[in-house]
Amino acid sequence: MLVLVCILFPAVVFANQNPNAVPGFDNLTWGESSRSVLQKYHLGRMPLTYDRNETICEISLDNPYIYEIRIMPTALMMFTNDKLYSVTFNFSSYPNDTEYNRIKKIFTEKFGEPYKTETINGQYEYSSWDKGEFFIGLAMTSITFAHNELSLEAQNARDEAQGKNITDWSSYVH
Repeated sequence: MLVLVCILFPAVVFANQNPNAVPGFDNLTWGESSRSVLQKYHLGRMPLTYDRNETICEISLDNPYIYEIRIMPTALMMFTNDKLYSVTFNFSSYPNDTEYNRIKKIFTEKFGEPYKTETINGQYEYSSWDKGEFFIGLAMTSITFAHNELSLEAQNARDEAQGKNITDWSSYVH
């Protein structure tokens, strides 16, 4: 009986993990609608709509921790075509090497070595992890989780709104 429990327990635990879950959130999934998200979290500020495809909401967090990292009590959530594709948390109001290095160590233990670390403006380090389905960006003041496929969809929608993807301008001439 003990052997059976040892075999089945890991299978049940891993089967219940949602591969589409937003990292750090057990109750959010990539592609979830803004309405669904706002039923789970309090709106901090009115949503900003940049074009017909992209909306940014600031939400209030009841528990301002992610992976045991203290963050500011709000997060920015970005939606493309009303699908959640990016979440950004601030953990500091100013660049902070100590906190950045502590968080980078936690992420390295959890997600492996960053695939890219670079220096921005000759001053600040930025690390990123590409986990296949999602991307993690760690800056000196913030953490961003973004769904790769939906981020590409958002970029294509922005490009189209700015006229970058238009190949036949004749339909736009009045």
